[in-house]
Amino acid sequence: MPSSAKRGLASLLAGSSMPARTHPELRSRPAEQSPTPAIGVIGKYQLLSTAHLSMNTALLLDSWCNGHAHEAPTTVARNAHGWFLSTRSMSADCERALPADLMAAILFARRRGIDLLHFDCDGPTLPQLLVHDW
Repeated sequence: MPSSAKRGLASLLAGSSMPARTHPELRSRPAEQSPTPAIGVIGKYQLLSTAHLSMNTALLLDSWCNGHAHEAPTTVARNAHGWFLSTRSMSADCERALPADLMAAILFARRRGIDLLHFDCDGPTLPQLLVHDW
Protein backbone atom coordinates (compact mmCIF):
# COMPACT_ATOMS: atom_id res chain seq x y z
CA MET A 1 0.00 0.00 0.00
CA PRO A 2 1.47 3.42 -0.91
CA SER A 3 2.51 5.56 2.04
CA SER A 4 0.10 8.34 0.96
CA ALA A 5 -2.82 5.92 1.32
CA LYS A 6 -1.75 5.18 4.88
CA ARG A 7 -1.56 8.85 5.85
CA GLY A 8 -5.31 9.43 5.63
CA LEU A 9 -7.38 12.24 4.20
CA ALA A 10 -6.85 14.68 7.10
CA SER A 11 -3.07 14.58 6.79
CA LEU A 12 -3.26 14.93 3.01
CA LEU A 13 -5.51 17.97 3.29
CA ALA A 14 -3.27 19.50 5.95
CA GLY A 15 -0.49 19.72 3.40
CA SER A 16 -2.67 21.13 0.64
CA SER A 17 -3.51 24.74 -0.12
CA MET A 18 -7.26 23.98 -0.03
CA PRO A 19 -9.14 25.26 3.04
CA ALA A 20 -10.33 22.46 5.28
CA ARG A 21 -14.10 22.07 5.35
CA THR A 22 -15.88 20.00 7.91
CA HIS A 23 -19.45 19.42 8.87
CA PRO A 24 -20.58 21.88 11.61
CA GLU A 25 -21.11 19.03 14.08
CA LEU A 26 -17.49 18.00 13.63
CA ARG A 27 -16.14 21.50 14.28
CA SER A 28 -16.90 21.51 18.01
CA ARG A 29 -14.01 21.42 20.42
CA PRO A 30 -13.11 18.00 21.86
CA ALA A 31 -14.23 19.04 25.35
CA GLU A 32 -17.76 19.53 23.99
CA GLN A 33 -17.94 16.05 22.52
CA SER A 34 -18.93 13.07 24.59
CA PRO A 35 -16.22 10.39 24.40
CA THR A 36 -18.81 7.60 24.37
CA PRO A 37 -22.43 7.54 23.32
CA ALA A 38 -25.08 7.19 26.00
CA ILE A 39 -25.59 3.57 26.88
CA GLY A 40 -29.06 2.24 27.51
CA VAL A 41 -30.95 5.12 25.88
CA ILE A 42 -33.52 3.58 23.60
CA GLY A 43 -36.26 5.55 21.88
CA LYS A 44 -39.75 4.28 21.15
CA TYR A 45 -41.68 4.57 17.92
CA GLN A 46 -45.31 4.02 17.01
CA LEU A 47 -46.40 2.45 13.75
CA LEU A 48 -49.65 3.97 12.50
CA SER A 49 -51.70 3.60 9.36
CA THR A 50 -51.50 6.41 6.85
CA ALA A 51 -55.31 6.30 7.04
CA HIS A 52 -54.96 8.41 10.19
CA LEU A 53 -53.91 11.24 7.85
CA SER A 54 -56.11 13.03 5.35
CA MET A 55 -55.16 13.05 1.68
CA ASN A 56 -54.28 16.77 2.01
CA THR A 57 -51.93 16.02 4.91
CA ALA A 58 -50.33 13.19 2.93
CA LEU A 59 -49.75 15.53 -0.02
CA LEU A 60 -48.26 18.12 2.33
CA LEU A 61 -45.87 15.56 3.88
CA ASP A 62 -44.83 14.49 0.38
CA SER A 63 -44.15 18.09 -0.61
CA TRP A 64 -41.97 18.58 2.47
CA CYS A 65 -39.96 15.50 1.44
CA ASN A 66 -39.68 16.51 -2.23
CA GLY A 67 -37.57 19.63 -2.16
CA HIS A 68 -39.66 21.80 0.13
CA ALA A 69 -38.12 20.80 3.47
CA HIS A 70 -37.39 24.47 4.18
CA GLU A 71 -41.16 25.03 4.37
CA ALA A 72 -41.75 22.20 6.85
CA PRO A 73 -42.35 23.11 10.51
CA THR A 74 -40.78 19.78 11.54
CA THR A 75 -38.51 17.11 10.10
CA VAL A 76 -40.20 14.51 7.90
CA ALA A 77 -38.58 11.55 6.16
CA ARG A 78 -40.26 9.60 3.37
CA ASN A 79 -40.07 5.86 2.98
CA ALA A 80 -41.56 3.53 0.38
CA HIS A 81 -45.01 3.38 1.99
CA GLY A 82 -45.29 6.43 4.24
CA TRP A 83 -43.31 8.79 6.46
CA PHE A 84 -41.27 9.04 9.64
CA LEU A 85 -41.94 12.04 11.84
CA SER A 86 -40.36 13.14 15.12
CA THR A 87 -42.68 13.88 18.03
CA ARG A 88 -40.23 16.15 19.85
CA SER A 89 -41.41 19.48 21.22
CA MET A 90 -41.57 22.34 18.78
CA SER A 91 -42.53 25.98 18.97
CA ALA A 92 -46.18 26.97 19.21
CA ASP A 93 -45.92 28.53 15.73
CA CYS A 94 -44.69 25.23 14.28
CA GLU A 95 -47.44 23.29 16.01
CA ARG A 96 -50.07 25.69 14.64
CA ALA A 97 -48.65 25.16 11.14
CA LEU A 98 -49.30 21.41 11.29
CA PRO A 99 -52.61 19.97 10.07
CA ALA A 100 -54.98 18.96 12.89
CA ASP A 101 -54.86 15.24 12.04
CA LEU A 102 -51.07 15.20 12.14
CA MET A 103 -50.95 17.17 15.38
CA ALA A 104 -53.47 14.77 16.95
CA ALA A 105 -51.18 11.83 16.14
CA ILE A 106 -48.15 13.69 17.53
CA LEU A 107 -49.97 14.53 20.78
CA PHE A 108 -51.20 10.92 21.04
CA ALA A 109 -47.59 9.73 20.74
CA ARG A 110 -46.16 12.29 23.16
CA ARG A 111 -48.63 11.28 25.88
CA ARG A 112 -47.32 7.73 25.58
CA GLY A 113 -43.62 8.62 25.55
CA ILE A 114 -43.23 7.87 21.83
CA ASP A 115 -40.28 9.61 20.13
CA LEU A 116 -40.99 8.80 16.49
CA LEU A 117 -44.09 8.17 14.41
CA HIS A 118 -43.94 5.81 11.47
CA PHE A 119 -46.92 6.25 9.18
CA ASP A 120 -47.23 3.27 6.84
CA CYS A 121 -49.98 2.20 4.44
CA ASP A 122 -50.01 -1.24 6.11
CA GLY A 123 -49.79 0.11 9.66
CA PRO A 124 -52.55 -0.41 12.22
CA THR A 125 -55.44 1.95 12.79
CA LEU A 126 -56.13 2.91 16.38
CA PRO A 127 -59.55 3.79 17.79
CA GLN A 128 -58.11 6.86 19.54
CA LEU A 129 -57.39 8.60 16.21
CA LEU A 130 -59.65 9.54 13.31
CA VAL A 131 -59.52 7.32 10.24
CA HIS A 132 -59.78 8.95 6.81
CA ASP A 133 -61.24 7.12 3.82
CA TRP A 134 -58.77 7.38 0.97
